[in-house]
Formats: sequence, C-alpha cells, structure tokens
Amino acid sequence: ASALLGICGLDWGLPYQWHPDEKVQVADAMIRDRTLEPTHFINPSLHVYATYAAVRLAYAWYPRQAIRHQTHGNVELTDPKHPDRPLQFLAFRLSRLLSVIFQLGTVVLLFQIAKHGFDETTGLLAAWFGAVTMGLVNMAHFATGESLLFFLSLWALWRFARVAERGSWRDYALAGLATGLACSTKYTPFLLAMPFLAAHFTGRGFRQGVSGDGLQRMALTLACTIGG
Repeated sequence: ASALLGICGLDWGLPYQWHPDEKVQVADAMIRDRTLEPTHFINPSLHVYATYAAVRLAYAWYPRQAIRHQTHGNVELTDPKHPDRPLQFLAFRLSRLLSVIFQLGTVVLLFQIAKHGFDETTGLLAAWFGAVTMGLVNMAHFATGESLLFFLSLWALWRFARVAERGSWRDYALAGLATGLACSTKYTPFLLAMPFLAAHFTGRGFRQGVSGDGLQRMALTLACTIGG
C-alpha cells in the first residue's frame, strides 16, 4: 500500500519543476561542473548525494540529453517528441523514487518497533497507519530530504529505546550513527540529543549515568554522531 501510494502520481508537475527544494537542479549543477561539492549548504549534503547518484544514473541512460531548468526550457519539453524530455522525466522519477524507498523504510521501521514493543498485530497496525498518513505519503512524492529525514530520525529514536532497555556499547554506537546521519539530512535533528539523554538516564539512572562508564558511553555516541 505504501509503495502504491508513493508511486502513484510520481510524475506530478513534469516537465515543470514546481517544488523549489527538489535537489535535482543542485545534482545536475554538480554533474555539469564535474564536482562533488554542492552549490550551497542550506541543508546538509546527504540527500544531495543520494539525488546526485539518481541523476547520474539518468545521464548514463541518456548521455546526449540535458536537463532543462528555466521556464522556457520546461515549456519546450511539453512537446512529447522533444529530445531532452526522456532525461528530464527519468531524472525526476528516479530522484522522487528515492523518497518512496525511504518512506517504505519508515513503514518497515514502524512495524519492527511496534512488534518489538508489543506484538505482530500491533506492528502491522502501526505500519498501516504510517503507510496511509497523508503527510508522509505527500513527502514521498518530492525529491527533497524529508522522507530520508523521517526514516533516519525514527531509526535514531528506536536506537535510543534500545539504549534505555539494554544500554550495550553497540546500542550507544548505533544511536550515535543514526543521529549523525539524520543531522546530515537536515540541521534540525540536533534536537535528538534530548531524547537520547532521556534514554541514557532512564536506563542507567542519574548516578550511574554520570559515572565514568556512563560518560564513556555518551562519548562514544558523540563520536559516532560526528562520524555519521
């Protein structure tokens, strides 16, 4: 259901580019300039590189065509026989399909988390609600970073839950990695520091949480966050 809702309508607006935050133009500029440095850092670059890979794949399929960004170029692409039209559609389809894949990952995570905390029926119910939530489905149609952000932030929160439950070194390392990757998509997930601290002190207690061992575990999470 999630895949069908995401793929249906994936061609919205094409060949025009109505959403200013879709990263296809940024990826195309990097390809044209033969650089891996994005043109700006309004957002961090993880999703830009994911889109870059999708656009590169589109160019590999249609190497003699060019993506059109200006309005007059988009108008020309409304002609079904225009030679650059296939590349324009494929680049946007692949880039938006990435968001559909990240949305699917979010639905799977919802299932796994609810199944772990309760049972399989609860997991399926949670996954169903995630699959048909309007905001999540809507964002899955854009070549923007939100779907990746939702997936990584949810993964980080699950890792925090494991920190509270078990608190192994692996749990702390994965919590940091997930947080770092989420912060590589948007700047706002720095707020994940608060639920991490809540999980740390819930699982260890305040005295053990600020002990030498507790501080070492938090330091590992910080290092993995920076690494991510």
